[in-house]
Amino acid sequence: MKHIAFLILILGAKISCAQDSLFKNIPAHDPVMIRQDGTYYAFTTGRGITIWSSKDMENWKKEKPVFASPPEWAVKAVPGFKGQIWAPDISFHNGLYYLYYSISTFGKKRSCIGLATNKALDPKSPDYHWTDHQQVVESVSGRDEWNAIDPNLILDESKQPWLSFGSFWNGIKLVKLNPDAKAIATDPQEWYTLASVPKTASKSKSGNGAVDATGKMAGHCFKRI
Repeated sequence: MKHIAFLILILGAKISCAQDSLFKNIPAHDPVMIRQDGTYYAFTTGRGITIWSSKDMENWKKEKPVFASPPEWAVKAVPGFKGQIWAPDISFHNGLYYLYYSISTFGKKRSCIGLATNKALDPKSPDYHWTDHQQVVESVSGRDEWNAIDPNLILDESKQPWLSFGSFWNGIKLVKLNPDAKAIATDPQEWYTLASVPKTASKSKSGNGAVDATGKMAGHCFKRI
């Protein structure tokens, strides 16, 4: 029995050590970063949304993901979604950290953009707790020629929040949000096109009208202003 207890103690120490390890050259797909109290936090595509923290942007510690398991609403809303959450976007707004995220499956138009908020980003803070506000924007197969992925929160000169999003189908879209930035402001919903290119015949289901959120459009480029 003593040997078993000792083995459990050793394994526990190794797991704790691994969680506190620092890494360089970390894998980061669709990364976004923000700083709080001298610590940088990077959020990336991954199961539950991957989080890395760093004091110097060179040595990174892997934190626990935002979601320990796939959000139940997302599993029901998007067929085939298994927990891999895409392209998060982090902002500080109204005294909270706003984390928009994409729920989708590759090559499908049925997608959703969700929102989670937190008062703090340090997992050791007593205020650290992610509140999921679920769906903000959705795209529906057979109705929409755009895809509800790759969100980015924007505030205009009057501090009015807007959300830009979309790629893979026919361009980048923009929608006005409520003052709390948790829902679309207009009913019926109104959409604006920020960038697009005409689609032509292609082997890809999206054609070459897809617009990459990084600023490349199927052989074309555009300048952010």
